[in-house]
Amino acid sequence: MRSVGANNIQFVGLILAISLGLVGCAQSPTKVESNTTANSKDLAIPPEFKDSTETEFQLGRLLKIYDDVAWLSTDALRAAGYVDDPKKPVTYVVEPTGSDLNGVFRATFISDESGKLTVVGVAEVKHDSGMGHVTGAQLVNPPISPSEPHIAMFNALIAANKAP
Repeated sequence: MRSVGANNIQFVGLILAISLGLVGCAQSPTKVESNTTANSKDLAIPPEFKDSTETEFQLGRLLKIYDDVAWLSTDALRAAGYVDDPKKPVTYVVEPTGSDLNGVFRATFISDESGKLTVVGVAEVKHDSGMGHVTGAQLVNPPISPSEPHIAMFNALIAANKAP
């Protein structure tokens, strides 16, 4: 679960820095060797990089969708009554419920209390445009054991967080 205070301040600072950079870019056009202003024709992606560039765009889009789902479902679960407990850290696993990336995604919140994993909440987000919207969120009370795929995804997330 995300910390609210410091992360929001950092996020606002990042948005402000990007915005100021974009304003500066809009006011000073880029020059190319022919001493003309660059346009989209001058910035075309070379054919040998088109496939890898498309793959990178798709990965970036997927990461954005998963991030949107994660924070929307976290907020929804807190609104449903979940209270953060530092003694029971929670990790969420986000997964699509179908093959459509503009479909419904499920976030399963898994708590690790001294090595015992339990599902403490589930939320679903319809990601059809923009950031999407929550279609449901509920606490799981009493908590249940996660499925084998959820345990594997949870362990992969923990390993990734520990990696340098």
